[in-house]
Formats: sequence, C-alpha cells, structure tokens
Amino acid sequence: MVVLLQPTGGQKVVLCGPLGRRAWTTGIFDCGDSCTVCCCGLLLLPFVLSHLATRLDECPMMPYCIPCPCCCTLSLILLRTKIRTLGAIKGSITGDCVATQCLPCCAVCQMSRELDVMGL
Repeated sequence: MVVLLQPTGGQKVVLCGPLGRRAWTTGIFDCGDSCTVCCCGLLLLPFVLSHLATRLDECPMMPYCIPCPCCCTLSLILLRTKIRTLGAIKGSITGDCVATQCLPCCAVCQMSRELDVMGL
C-alpha cells in the first residue's frame, strides 16, 4: 500500500493489510503425521529449533545465542511468530506464547508441517 497523503491530526493511516488471513493448515495436536519431528522435538528441542531456523533463513545458532534461561522457549516463540507472519496465519503473540509454553513439542510439529506446506 502506498501512502498518497500525509496524515493530519487524528487520522489513522494503515501501512499494511490485515496480518492474518488464514488458519494453520493443521491443528496443534495433529502430530501423527510427523512422528519423527515430534519425537525429536521432545528429546532434542534445541536441534529441531536450529533446523527450523535454518529453514526460515535465520541463524541456526539462534536457540543458543539468545541470552535467556529459557532460550529454547523464547526462540520457539520468535520462530512461530515469523512463520505466522510469513504465512499470513491468524493469531497473536499471546497465542504463540501459550502454544509454545504449554505444548512445545506439538508446536514444533505444527511449525514444521506448516513450513512443508509453505514450501520452505
């Protein structure tokens, strides 16, 4: 969208369209299709996050470089939010936090499946 007129006093200008237009292609509990990713997410979460980061053109060391005691969780939230943004998926950062805090392995599975659907 191109801004043709500069805003004046109380006018609101939309710089981009709606963020989310569609739902995730699979539910968060649809882990049966990707048992390998689900098992790896359960046992080797930092390695799976590195793989997801690589698929998203991010640094594969991201899960290890974020200075936070719960670095895997923070990395997971960031990657999930990026996938939602790239795929125009409905949701919020709050929803990403809830999914990654309560069901991290299921969230990793869902993210991996979504990247497969998106061709990334």
